[in-house]
Amino acid sequence: MRRLDRISVQPRYVSIPMTRLVVTLILLLILPVFIHAQSDPLSPSNMPVIDMNPGDYPSNIWITDTMQKVRQDSGSPGRQHWGTFYGTQNEFVDFQVHLHDAGSGTPNLSVTASTFVQSSPSSYTIGTSANDIIVYRDAYMHVQTQVTSTAKTYYNSLGYYPDILIPPTDPYHNQATNAWPFTVAAGNNQSAWVDVHIPISAPSGYYLGSITVKSGTTTLAKMPVILAIWQWPSAGHMPSTTTLKVAAGVSGSDLCAQAYGGNGYLTCGSWPGASTADQGVTLASVDGCLIMADHRYGGCSIYPPYPSPPTHGTELSFTAAYGPVYSGAASTILPGAKPTTLGYPLVSNTTNLQNWITWWQGTGYTAQFFTYPCDEPPMGCSWATVVSNGTSAHATTPPTPVLLTAGIANVTSNSALNSADIMTVLINQMEPQGGSLQRSAYNTWLAGNCCSSSTTKRQVWWYNDCVGTGTCGNGTVGSGVTYPNVDIDGLPAANRAFQWLSFRNNVTGELYYTMTGAWEANGGGCCTGKGLPWTDVYAFGGWGEGTLYYPSTSNGTNYVTASGGGALTYPLYLPSIRMKHIRDGMQDYEYLNVLTNNSQGSFVATEINSWITSSYTFETSGVGLQAARSALGKKMHQLSLSTLPAPPPGISIKAQ
Repeated sequence: MRRLDRISVQPRYVSIPMTRLVVTLILLLILPVFIHAQSDPLSPSNMPVIDMNPGDYPSNIWITDTMQKVRQDSGSPGRQHWGTFYGTQNEFVDFQVHLHDAGSGTPNLSVTASTFVQSSPSSYTIGTSANDIIVYRDAYMHVQTQVTSTAKTYYNSLGYYPDILIPPTDPYHNQATNAWPFTVAAGNNQSAWVDVHIPISAPSGYYLGSITVKSGTTTLAKMPVILAIWQWPSAGHMPSTTTLKVAAGVSGSDLCAQAYGGNGYLTCGSWPGASTADQGVTLASVDGCLIMADHRYGGCSIYPPYPSPPTHGTELSFTAAYGPVYSGAASTILPGAKPTTLGYPLVSNTTNLQNWITWWQGTGYTAQFFTYPCDEPPMGCSWATVVSNGTSAHATTPPTPVLLTAGIANVTSNSALNSADIMTVLINQMEPQGGSLQRSAYNTWLAGNCCSSSTTKRQVWWYNDCVGTGTCGNGTVGSGVTYPNVDIDGLPAANRAFQWLSFRNNVTGELYYTMTGAWEANGGGCCTGKGLPWTDVYAFGGWGEGTLYYPSTSNGTNYVTASGGGALTYPLYLPSIRMKHIRDGMQDYEYLNVLTNNSQGSFVATEINSWITSSYTFETSGVGLQAARSALGKKMHQLSLSTLPAPPPGISIKAQ
């Protein structure tokens, strides 16, 4: 709390002899207000009292944070049966609940969360909105035959890893599912992932709730959980739309291929409410955009790449379909969440591209529009084609920025510096393992404007593909490469580190090529076949490469059904645990960003450096990450306590 050094009073209607009396009266009036305004709602005196006697809880049911993956087929019970988890307004706070079956099986298991209620200074309740608390059931992927890598950023063990998350109610179509109850086989572990969205209006402070674990009607455990809410600066909240730009591909036709079989594009005509395949693809793709926005992974794909919006034959109006998504008016859990980018792949027909950019400019949407015509030249196309594509894209009015997946050395040597506007670099090119950060090599190029005549600035993004795991070939186990990863058998800290590195290295966007790669008929697979995402997502040498969501129906099997049985009306995109880790990394980025914008850049750098040395050297247990995040949150919260209340008219307060 700041100290009051001097209060000077300038009374308007009081004679000089009464000055001291007026000062006394004003102090009596304003000091209680000042003290109340400065009191910390997260003071230990406000902490709820909970039962912390381990003997009062069953030893086979426990709670953890998100920095571990408890496998279905191995792992001893933990000792923690309660938890305190921190977050801020409009952030998702997440934790896990685990049960180890004692050996005879657990029928009809269910895990539920109560609302979370603040007892002081208000009675604000979190969980009154339908989707503010979601208790997912974990489903498991069998990492078999070989692991992704033996590096220290991996578990280096075969087995059944938690990855697929099934909500009890679909947040977008309100379909009740068969997530719970669920029968646990003898000797197995079963986990639940709990997402709590903290409302924008929730006051800072402690909130008490509980997790109830049942077998049928029998309560196995009721465990207390405290949510502690840090105050976002200026009484605000974490933004719903990410500050860090993201471009990522989720294809509606891939979902249709899994839900309806055959060629996904053609079978999308079976989508509810669609009268043509084109309409079904659009509706399925919009659902993909919504779940991505709620995971703060704000890319979105318009697929197929029709030549001229806003209509195309029997296609739905693009403005009608995508307008709510890109304007922030769609029904998302995060209020107003919207994609940060829209990529369009075709530039060979300049007229078509001009139609798109004209439509886009007329919408008023704030997302980054760009064209992405070629991946990783010269593999995706020749350098001559890169230059030609750049010329075509820059010929539109206004010029269309070009995203190019290449590092500056290759771009320079192939005379393509003016053909790239968003240079998107592999992590091992940006910071070679054993080498130094190359970010400064882009500064001269960045000083120029995008598209020559445009005033839009150039940008440096990056990406981390199979190269970051040490292998890109099925049948080869990676080793020694220790970049972040998004693999199923990767450690949670490695799944979450990339966004910290984006901030550290002053990279303003991330690319992920496809999030539904294993859904395609010719998708990845090493062990049981192709296009079977519930049984085999091994591709490009890694478990989960190119697959961050799962379909509710796969290859004719309804893995997620309606609560009463039978197929769901709308097929679902199901998040992976890895997608949750990426979302949490995006939230970490917002802490780093808001503190830096509030003159705390040195503190931010210290916390990043407390667990990260380079893009390939960081603390992997998750302890360092969580400690740094906690320090960031506390520092941010303290900013809300340093603002003095406004004094009454005629009074000035000076402090130091």
